[in-house]
Amino acid sequence: MDCVDVATNLTSYLLVLETNGLIKQHVIRPSYVKGDIRKGLSGWTHCAATIVEGQTKQKYAVDGRLLPSGKEPEIVEVEKWYIDDRDIAVKVSL
Repeated sequence: MDCVDVATNLTSYLLVLETNGLIKQHVIRPSYVKGDIRKGLSGWTHCAATIVEGQTKQKYAVDGRLLPSGKEPEIVEVEKWYIDDRDIAVKVSL
């Protein structure tokens, strides 16, 4: 499966948990898509499921693409996921 399949499946599982009251402090959002602008048009975008923390409104990417089936996914702030936005901003401004 590619990242689109994995993100879709993770989002579906999270929505089932949310619907059944098992996720209380986060909100499930649509899949998040991010690309590396340093690669230009030839770079691949990447998709992940997304959750938002209720109090802080921080968005997190839930990504299990590179992990074996059944393993816990990586959960990372979207700003640091796949490509760190701060790293891009620093390198582009140089």
